[in-house]
Amino acid sequence: MSVIEIARVALASGATHEQFIEQNRVLEAGYIVKQPGFLSRELASGEGGGYVVVVHWRTAADADASMSRFATDPNTQGFMSVIDAATMSMDRYQTVALDGG
Repeated sequence: MSVIEIARVALASGATHEQFIEQNRVLEAGYIVKQPGFLSRELASGEGGGYVVVVHWRTAADADASMSRFATDPNTQGFMSVIDAATMSMDRYQTVALDGG
């Protein structure tokens, strides 16, 4: 069992796709992959210009710990500067065993 977080964001006014992608790289390499319990991360763009980020964590506690440090880590600030924080939404799901176990 693991945890899946799905975040949706839109670009900040004046930010470009290229800036977003670069800041996403900084965020992932400098922060996300270094977090305990991190398993994987995917980024996708939508037709309307928004983005979806899917992060897999070992446990909900790992995801919570990462979020508690997110706002103050220097490697997250560039990412936050290119997104419209008012558009950010996040959902969390616990994986389900399909074999009934």
